[in-house]
Amino acid sequence: MDTTTAPLVELDERGLAELVAALRQRGFTVIGPTVRDGAIVLAELASAGELPYGWGVEAESAVWQPRPGSARTATTPSAAS
Repeated sequence: MDTTTAPLVELDERGLAELVAALRQRGFTVIGPTVRDGAIVLAELASAGELPYGWGVEAESAVWQPRPGSARTATTPSAAS
């Protein structure tokens, strides 16, 4: 079994846009987090612009609520900010 791993890469907003565009051009369906009806959900993305840039989550006991934030990052449903 090959245990070689690729180096980790952090993509900026432009890099994510280029990646999503390249995948879609090659016929792939791109699924990612997006904000719909006040919730962060997984859905098909037409572009990286649909990622929840600047959104975070407010988590308390029995509460998990998306909220706008100030950071210009594409967060995921499991990311705490």
